Amino acid sequence: MRVCGNLKFAAAPLPCNLDELGQLQSMVQGRPLWVAASTHAGEETLVAQAHQKVKEALPNVLTVLIPRHPHRGMDIAKDLIASGLQVARRACGEKIDPSTDIYLVDTIGELGLFYRLSDVAFLGGTFVPIGGHNPIEAALLDCALIWGPYTHQQTEICDILDSSASSVRTPEDLAAAVEHLLVDHTIRKERIEKAHDLIAAQAHILDYVVEALSEELQMKAVQRRRQL
Repeated sequence: MRVCGNLKFAAAPLPCNLDELGQLQSMVQGRPLWVAASTHAGEETLVAQAHQKVKEALPNVLTVLIPRHPHRGMDIAKDLIASGLQVARRACGEKIDPSTDIYLVDTIGELGLFYRLSDVAFLGGTFVPIGGHNPIEAALLDCALIWGPYTHQQTEICDILDSSASSVRTPEDLAAAVEHLLVDHTIRKERIEKAHDLIAAQAHILDYVVEALSEELQMKAVQRRRQL
């Protein structure tokens, strides 16, 4: 048995529809924005609290909220609206306008689109004990990474990317990290480039797997010829 490493480091960037990206960029009109991706029940409230704090410093900030399970969209929207936020739901075809606080992406398979739209990404499943989701996808698409205290499902990846990410424990921590990364372009660029370097250092993993498999297949072929 050989443990070659995590093949996620060799994955290609998530795809997106470039026409959709252009339309979204037109709607956003240069507003500072961040993505809260693959969130779970209990995290949306914390993201909303962070949004309110960031809004004190950046009044036109836009939060893109992407729940892990899109069928929760209606309930999430109701809760956000009840807290006084202006919400636009992607599943309902609602558009982003200057008054939109939260763009709720209750659709499937669009992380590649919204990671490209944003420069900052909070990884859901890390404020609740789910254990997190793949941060490489966001890092490859030039998002500075933020995650919460629960990363046990992504321990290996998070350990490797730790020096390029912000680890937070409360909504206040999250707000501070988001504001810092949105305002400080130099730090954000350094974090993104650092993550790229760390991922690139692991990208050989696919070659290692292919080499290991080739060796085994050649050995099997030799053994089979000897048996004939």
